[in-house]
Amino acid sequence: MPLNRNGKVDRRALPAPDLSAVVAAAGHRAPRDPVETRINEIWTALLGVDAGIHGNFFQMGGNSLLAVRLIARIQDEFDVDLPVRAVFQGPTVAEQAAAVEEQIRAEIAAMSDAELVADATQLKGYES
Repeated sequence: MPLNRNGKVDRRALPAPDLSAVVAAAGHRAPRDPVETRINEIWTALLGVDAGIHGNFFQMGGNSLLAVRLIARIQDEFDVDLPVRAVFQGPTVAEQAAAVEEQIRAEIAAMSDAELVADATQLKGYES
């Protein structure tokens, strides 16, 4: 192990991990819909590897700090309120996409008819 001047492991001198075997073991599958596609893009930006929809976030190099960043980006992208535990409970793109879609469905179900009409009217304004 390479050591720095203080006798600690010099992480910068270590070779980059080869995740190809982990990705292959997960059975790389491409995203199937826009939600999975966007979450996969966020993963790739954070982890530097395209894990597909069934790769495990933590096996691909993710950690709790990256999980917080991941959730923040998902919340910004989809305007949903997901807890960080969602990454631990569902550490794959497919599971996180399902959680996002479930959250959106729950928010729509909780809306009143007047709110739904107002949102639909607002969306029609964007189409023009």
